This record gives sequence, C-alpha cells and structure tokens, in this order.
Amino acid sequence: MASISIVGILFVNCVAAALLMQAAAAKTVDGAQLGRALREIGLPWASGSGLVRLVALLELCAAVAVVVEPTRRAGALLVAALGLSFAVVGLVGAVRGSEEPCGCFGRTEGAPFGPVNIALGVGLLAVAVGNLAVADVAANEPAGPVIGAALAALLLSLYANRRWILPIVRPLFPQSDRV
Repeated sequence: MASISIVGILFVNCVAAALLMQAAAAKTVDGAQLGRALREIGLPWASGSGLVRLVALLELCAAVAVVVEPTRRAGALLVAALGLSFAVVGLVGAVRGSEEPCGCFGRTEGAPFGPVNIALGVGLLAVAVGNLAVADVAANEPAGPVIGAALAALLLSLYANRRWILPIVRPLFPQSDRV
C-alpha cells in the first residue's frame, strides 16, 4: 500500500503534468502573444518563435518525464528549471509593470506577467522539491501516474478551452420546447 506522501506526490505530479501540457499546447499553436509579452518586459532574445517552441517542447518533456518512474527525478529537475524561469519572468514583469497579456494557456486577453506567473513558478518548484525528497514513487503501479496525468490534462484542457468547446457541443444537446 502506498504511503500518503507517495499518493500526494503522484497527485501533484499529475496536476503539474496537466498544467505543463496545456502550456505547451498553447505555445505550440501560437506563441506570438508570449513573444510580444516577453519583448515588452525587455527580453527580446527570448521572444523568437523558435525559442518559444523549444520551451513548449521542454514543458511537454517535463510533463511526461515527471509521471513516469524511470524518468521522474530527471523530470523533476526539468520542472524545477521551468518553475524557476516562470517565477523569474513573472517577477521581471511585475517589477517592470507589464501590461501585455502573456498568452499563458492560449489566452490572449489574460493577465500580464506578474503574481500568477510567480505563484505557478513557485508551485512547480515545490513539485520538484517534493519529487526529489520522496524515494520510490509508484514503483508497483507504473500506469497509475500516466493515467492520472492524462485525465488531469484532459480536464484542465477542457476547462481552459471551454469558450471554444461549448459552441461546438451545444448543437449536440438541443433545448427542448417541452416543459
């Protein structure tokens, strides 16, 4: 039977993986908004589409690596690096008074770099520290974390993209005129 700390680590890994997968998907589809926000805070070298897509690839790799036991520790180090970069960019945005939406999760009308990025970065750092502190996670049930991460990613993606999804599924459930 798994200890409570192992179950907790598996849970936070699944949530972190879902968060990173959604972030990677948004950057892969359209990283232009993120590029504009990075240029606004004085990081033009980081705003190119090639670098934005590389970060998306790293996010996807971290998401997969942190939920599979053989690569969990390496994934945790990558999650830590991403978390640190999110927090630093958020701090730079807060200090420089960022106003351009960061494009996080594909939202062009979202908030600029600042406290939310700092909080997400610190949260990812905490996930990494937790993973490095716990010895063997889910050695007997390697499919559990992957299924959990996939489910968490699906739910987060559905929630984050609800504005696009609702108009598509509404016709499938027509309103009845009957009372």
